[in-house]
Amino acid sequence: MEREGPRLRQYFVVLSTSLKNATTRTDKLRLLQPLAQLFSNTKRSTLVTELINLFTDQFSNAPPPKFLHIPLYHGLRTLLLSKLDESTTANVLILLSLLLNHIGPSFLFNPPPSERNAKQFALIAIRHASAGCQTSISRLSDSSSLQFKRQVVAEMDILHIATAWLLTTEDDVVRIGEEKLSPHEILTIQDSLSSAVSQVSLVLREKYDVVKSSETDVDLKDVVDPVVQTAVKFVGGWIGEGGSSDPDESLGLLEFFFGLCLTEDIEITTWAMRGIKGMVLYTETGTDELLSLRDQYPRLLRIVIRELASSRIPEESVVMIREVCNVFRILVESQPLLVAERCIKTFPGDVYASLSEEKVDEATWSARTEAALLGLEILLKMGDSGDINNGEVRELMRKWLDKVKVLIRLQKNRDVRQDLLSLAAALENMSI
Repeated sequence: MEREGPRLRQYFVVLSTSLKNATTRTDKLRLLQPLAQLFSNTKRSTLVTELINLFTDQFSNAPPPKFLHIPLYHGLRTLLLSKLDESTTANVLILLSLLLNHIGPSFLFNPPPSERNAKQFALIAIRHASAGCQTSISRLSDSSSLQFKRQVVAEMDILHIATAWLLTTEDDVVRIGEEKLSPHEILTIQDSLSSAVSQVSLVLREKYDVVKSSETDVDLKDVVDPVVQTAVKFVGGWIGEGGSSDPDESLGLLEFFFGLCLTEDIEITTWAMRGIKGMVLYTETGTDELLSLRDQYPRLLRIVIRELASSRIPEESVVMIREVCNVFRILVESQPLLVAERCIKTFPGDVYASLSEEKVDEATWSARTEAALLGLEILLKMGDSGDINNGEVRELMRKWLDKVKVLIRLQKNRDVRQDLLSLAAALENMSI
């Protein structure tokens, strides 16, 4: 089977066609299993290339079955721990990115205890992704090939998943598999991530500068492509979790991120808002930058209200609503005078109108609760600022007090329930 050259290429063309035409899942798995085993053992460069291409094609849109995870892990580990040319390294990272997106961080960071060199594999994967990302994204242009753009996306995806894994590790001791990481190794990972974030942030700023300096109106929707989407996810996730105290990483990004939130792309809005939250919480200028964009608040809040009107809110929209409301809660809490803005003042009433009596699923209920928390926070600030003497505001407060008791009774999340209880108590103390 391990024949070089055109005959091998022809063989894999036939294999790929057979997989596409397989009438049952069993037939497809019968073909994939021996190929995965071969991938875990071979070091022949031409065969490796064909196998990577085949698996990349197979798993672009569908996850691999569980029994293929280990042989795929073995194959990728063997390759990344070997000396590879630039093209093969890029293809390995593309396949690794697909598998991480399908399987999750555990594929790379928590393999079975029996797996050897797990730490070395993960560390070198992060190092390759960081070095590749910094080099390739700086060379990226509109004329770059789809394969090159796919490489850039894969490198950022790996780094984004590594960020999520590292920043959400709860134990005092960080492990990859069964192996502990030394302080130096943790610092090396952070440096790899931070260096890549800095370079990606620079490219995003340059892209936004081009948009702003354009003589024609450019819709930011036209700027969003897989590269920008992944870049915002990577940078937004890093900044949102306080990944670095370096202000240069977020300098000039907030306005761009807020503009992207107005494109109505749910995923990019979610990650852009996480980034904005990090800029507000962890940088000196974040709050002032966000306040300077207050004329754009109505458009973003209208998007939230429109999503809330649905009787079945998708899970991804729930996450987006949560992120938007979190940022505005932080803003209203720290800037009470913001309640003078019309779009802020009318938000509690708009949210109340969306809280129908009909039975809705858990995701929809969760989204409406997140918006209710912001609405109640705004009402309290309005009361503190003297609006409690306004008859319409007092009536809305009474309605909300009745409604929030229902929200509390039905709320399962203990932290959210506690927030609702605190806000309800504060509302009652206003003697409305």
